Amino acid sequence: MVVEIIYVDESGRPGLSNYEIEKYPFFVMGFVFFRDPRKFKLDMQRFLKRLHRNKKYHPGLKELKFYPKPALMRLGCTPKDIQTLWEPHFEYVRKKAIALILRHADGLYAGILDKRLVRTNDWTPETIGNYVFHLTLFKDILPFTGQSSVPEVIYDRGRLAPKNTDAFNKFLNNTYTDYEYLGQRLYPDDMVRFRDEDSKKDSGLWGADLVAGSFRHLHVCNDPTYTDLLQPKFLETGSRIFFLVEKVAGVPTKPSDTSYLSYDTVLVDLHAYIPYMSTFYLCFYKTMRQHFCLERSRQPMKTDSHQE
Repeated sequence: MVVEIIYVDESGRPGLSNYEIEKYPFFVMGFVFFRDPRKFKLDMQRFLKRLHRNKKYHPGLKELKFYPKPALMRLGCTPKDIQTLWEPHFEYVRKKAIALILRHADGLYAGILDKRLVRTNDWTPETIGNYVFHLTLFKDILPFTGQSSVPEVIYDRGRLAPKNTDAFNKFLNNTYTDYEYLGQRLYPDDMVRFRDEDSKKDSGLWGADLVAGSFRHLHVCNDPTYTDLLQPKFLETGSRIFFLVEKVAGVPTKPSDTSYLSYDTVLVDLHAYIPYMSTFYLCFYKTMRQHFCLERSRQPMKTDSHQE
């Protein structure tokens, strides 16, 4: 039996140092859902071979990425080499790969963390990434997938330290308790399976990287070129934006494993928690939304050359 799969990858960095907030103001988790990913994986592998053969993608790169510059620099390419030999092909590679996603995927979504609104160092990069991962998966993706079977979730092996992978999988499974508490229990007869894979060996993850990169490009460069192409496969609105906010007493945050996350501050999707907010916190929410819109209008447009 073919197992339905949700692939997950990230773009940007979730860290909260001043440097990381300035250089990577948005951290994005990309999700792609396949009822049967086998043809997509084969087509992506064939496309990569064709790019290598036509010298449009560095032969040392063994996976397709929306932002291949860091990998090219690790291979010893100079900025001039990247600009003259490889960057002219980036748009072609992205659009052709997105066409394969559109042909084979059954849905996609992105969880986007805007790190500029409130700066706090109480969260580690891993815990921020893990919370965006779990909340987006359980609130925005699983309710619309797994119609014929319980899907398997595969994420890139490089996103967590090996010692933390088992703890993260346990944390994800424990969230079933939370959603049962909210009356949103999923798959009562079985559990979603979680697995990490090497992205160089599983080409399904390339699709998730392209989705994450497309949404990050949208928010950093104010350029919807790639997300507009992806829109026919959006699950619901296609994305959700999260903020880092100061914790306010009385707001339920309730991730299951309190030993795995810090709660001096809380990462919360404000829209999701409105039914539980006090009048005071609703006022705080409106003020933050106004501030956010003002800050967005003040941000200078950045070019793709500054990003990964």
